[in-house]
Amino acid sequence: MSIALVRGSDVILAKGYGYADLENEVPATQHTVYRIGSITKQFTAGAILQLAEQGQLRLDDEITRYLPGYDTHGYRITIRQLLNHTSGIRGFTEVSAFQGRDRLDLSPDSMLALFQHEPLDFVPGTGYVYSNSAYYLLARIIQRVSGQSYGNYLREHVFMPLGLNETYSCDDAPIISHRARGYTFGEGELQNAPYLSMLPPTGGGSICSTVLDLVTWTRALAEGRFISHASYAQMTTPLSLPDGRILGYGYGLAISTLAGHLEIAHAGTISGFSGYSAFYPRDSITVVVLCNTLGPVFPGLLARAIARRALSVPVESPKRIPLSPDERARVVGTYGAGRLQIAVSDVRDTLKVNDLFFDEVYLYQGHDVFASARNPEIRAVFSGRGRHADRLVLDMAGLRVYDVVRAP
Repeated sequence: MSIALVRGSDVILAKGYGYADLENEVPATQHTVYRIGSITKQFTAGAILQLAEQGQLRLDDEITRYLPGYDTHGYRITIRQLLNHTSGIRGFTEVSAFQGRDRLDLSPDSMLALFQHEPLDFVPGTGYVYSNSAYYLLARIIQRVSGQSYGNYLREHVFMPLGLNETYSCDDAPIISHRARGYTFGEGELQNAPYLSMLPPTGGGSICSTVLDLVTWTRALAEGRFISHASYAQMTTPLSLPDGRILGYGYGLAISTLAGHLEIAHAGTISGFSGYSAFYPRDSITVVVLCNTLGPVFPGLLARAIARRALSVPVESPKRIPLSPDERARVVGTYGAGRLQIAVSDVRDTLKVNDLFFDEVYLYQGHDVFASARNPEIRAVFSGRGRHADRLVLDMAGLRVYDVVRAP
């Protein structure tokens, strides 16, 4: 693991812990290069906005202008909807045809064939479901508009101009100095992470970087040194849906709060790696945590714990209010949106919420609100006027991860 904590331009902490390569006992440092997973998405979003500022595309252009022949199922789908996950296009990581093919160097045509004919999760522009397919398509648009590969465009127009000398497209063939190996847990011990081709995650999870380069990138974005302040404001404005819901996502960045302090952040997970990069603009604090394991460490929770220290914000503890039979019956059930299904069950005075990403035990806080037993910043909030709740919002530190309705 590597950690950076920077206030303004002052580096408070930049350090590695443990091993970048366990088999060869190579220590991790602040210069260790990790796969950053979905933290990549803000680079892709920034590149799209850069092209928009140059007049080479418009955010409200239909994607078929740049991806002719793409199956939109008869709907108008825009670049903007790809950026904020409102396109309804199903994520390829959730498509059964992709399972077991993540080792393959799939061509663009093969990738598009995996998901473009899948039914949309909702009418474009009316809902929100996080989609890796959307950012794969954005990378294809960058390539089509610029005439360069996604990796070459980023290197020439993002990494080099900003001095990100430890940031790369995460191809397997090149020698990358200080590159970490990835690990996972199996049968209670560390194991080498399974091989993953870095072609399918293009645009959504294909970058490698270091904690200090991510700090530099974060500051460049916020200070208007890469795109304009107006474009950055678009990246960091929470999404508003037509039905009035406001969700904590902009373009490749999540917007939330930590004890009243505005946080602009994103998490990333990919085979053998996990990370979290957070910026507190009103306090000029940046925290980045990158790790070369998947579980049991959660970099986002660790990064926010570090931020609490830096901000002098106390750690909160969840209450434990007894759950009555009526309150239990009100919330237990299955909730979903599209193919996403979330099961809510009860165990004594706790709730178990299980979905694709979380398997949490929640304690009742009163008024249809439940908090994770291990971190009260993770909350399940139920709503509805009848005997049974008809909506569930999963909220992580102010970010609406899911907003789903009760299944019939």
